[in-house]
Amino acid sequence: MKKVFAVVSSLMIVSGLFGAVGASAAPVAPTVAVDQAENLVTPFANPDVAVNGGYGYARYYASGGRVDVELHSFFLNPQDARVYATKSEPNLWEGIAWFAVSCIPYAGNYIGGLGLLSQIQDAAFVSSIRRYADVNQSVEVTIVKDTAYGITTRSAQYWNGMRDTVQAPLPGNPAYLISSYAQVKY
Repeated sequence: MKKVFAVVSSLMIVSGLFGAVGASAAPVAPTVAVDQAENLVTPFANPDVAVNGGYGYARYYASGGRVDVELHSFFLNPQDARVYATKSEPNLWEGIAWFAVSCIPYAGNYIGGLGLLSQIQDAAFVSSIRRYADVNQSVEVTIVKDTAYGITTRSAQYWNGMRDTVQAPLPGNPAYLISSYAQVKY
C-alpha cells in the first residue's frame, strides 16, 4: 500500500511540475486570410453559402480567477486541415528526448511515462483531424485553454463548410463571457 501511495503521489507531483495534461497542446494557428468586413450577417445575407474556413473566439472570466478560459475554434477546409494536422503531429525528436529522460534513475520512469502519454495524446488529436480530412470533409478544431489551471484540451469534429455555422464557441455560462467573435474566410 505504501508503494502504491508513493507512486501515485510522485506521479501527481511530476504532472503538476511539468504540466503533463495538455503540455504539448500549444495551438498551431493556421494561416487564414480573414475578411472581417464580410463577417457581418445582415437580414439580407445568405447564411447557406459555402466558405473556405473561419475562426471563432470566446473568453470566459470570473473575478477571483476561478474561471479563466479561452476557446478557439478553427473551421478548416480539408486541405487546410491536412496542413494543420501535419504541423500538430508529434515530433520524432521529442519522442527520443522523452526516452532519454526515462533513463534517469528513480524519477526518470515516471517522467518518461508522462512524456509518452503526451505523445499519445498528440497522436490521437492528429488522428481525429485526419479522420475527416482524408475523406475530403471539413473539420472544426476546438482548443480550450484554461489559464487558471494550466490545462489545454483539443478536439476535432465534422464541419459542414457553411457560413452560418462559423460561430464563436459558446458552451460556457454567458454570465462569465467577456468577449467573443467569429471571422469567415471566403
